[in-house]
Amino acid sequence: MCPNPPVRKENPRATPKWAKHKGVKKIKIRVGSDTITLQLDERGGGTSSSTLHITEADQASYNASIDGLESLVLAHACAGINVEDHRYVAGIATALEAISNRHT
Repeated sequence: MCPNPPVRKENPRATPKWAKHKGVKKIKIRVGSDTITLQLDERGGGTSSSTLHITEADQASYNASIDGLESLVLAHACAGINVEDHRYVAGIATALEAISNRHT
């Protein structure tokens, strides 16, 4: 008989315990006069939306950059990073300024 039975390993593809959320959580991040809204689900995923997009047809590249930033913020929130911290929000503002400078 084996003195130490083998330990059952968790499913490596399962959502890590630190990334799991209880129920749906809604986060609103104010950056200047704009808002990024995140909705996190109980499985560790979520959705994002914002008031940062421009509706003009020639701004597709700008909007793609905004989509990338929103996705990064959502990924950080799903991983458990406090995206509402004032230092994190200051980083978002800096990234938005860089996107604006690049696309104007």
